Amino acid sequence: MKFSQRHGYSPARKLVQLEGVDEELRAGLWSALILSVWNAYRRPGSGGYGRSPEVIRGTSMHSLVQEIWIEYYKAPVDTIPRLWPECLKLIRDRFFNYQWFQVLDFVEFIAQHKRDNAHFFIDACNTHFEKENSGYRFVSLQIVPISSNAEIVEVAEAADRADSFLGASEHISTALRMLADRENPDYRNTIKESISAVESVAKEIANDRKATLGQVLKHLERSRGLHPSLKSGFSSLYGFTSDESGIRHAILESPSVTRADAKFMLVACSAFVNFLIEHASTESGG
Repeated sequence: MKFSQRHGYSPARKLVQLEGVDEELRAGLWSALILSVWNAYRRPGSGGYGRSPEVIRGTSMHSLVQEIWIEYYKAPVDTIPRLWPECLKLIRDRFFNYQWFQVLDFVEFIAQHKRDNAHFFIDACNTHFEKENSGYRFVSLQIVPISSNAEIVEVAEAADRADSFLGASEHISTALRMLADRENPDYRNTIKESISAVESVAKEIANDRKATLGQVLKHLERSRGLHPSLKSGFSSLYGFTSDESGIRHAILESPSVTRADAKFMLVACSAFVNFLIEHASTESGG
């Protein structure tokens, strides 16, 4: 802690940044871009460090710059500066004049279009998000309103399933995209997709496309010793019965479904997906 923070001259911890990106966070994200992306530029020439002018064409940065101009700026490619220093200055000027949500849009775009070692850039961004108390983090190449490392682990693990539980992975990934859409977030369908992920896992575990979560929980109670209270809590929380008054229906029929509702269901369902798969894997000896 700095001297000024210890003695009360400046706040020890800034407020969570939910609808904003302050100067410190913007500078940190730009530094992440420099260290993890822009520094990959190499001059054309012998060994990559010749005396040729610092042109863009033919370099490691050429394709990324074109994608920025065509897909992000929506500008004609003949407006791309010929030399890399001029191009980088233009990108920087835009970055530091963006509104807060445009900053997040841009770093997300770079993460999704970076060819090599995107995880280094994502890790660097998440470090700055955490350091500057941002309410956002990268999860599976998308920036979402999740700030807890534990929540990130659960959602990322559920979204990255690529084995026999691919259906659950697709539902979680869809929910993640809907929650991450800063222009038109779809909280109601985020919840639906999150719940569908759990239903998908239940069907796969039971090897029955008509199986219900209740049946799978009963099986886990018998075979794995799932505590009855925990089983009851899961059943009540997700409302996986035909009862139209269940919590699931109550949430979705609410006139105002909030980001907090959608985030909670995404994280909770992701954790539940991982819980069910882990128990099923243990039971099968995996």
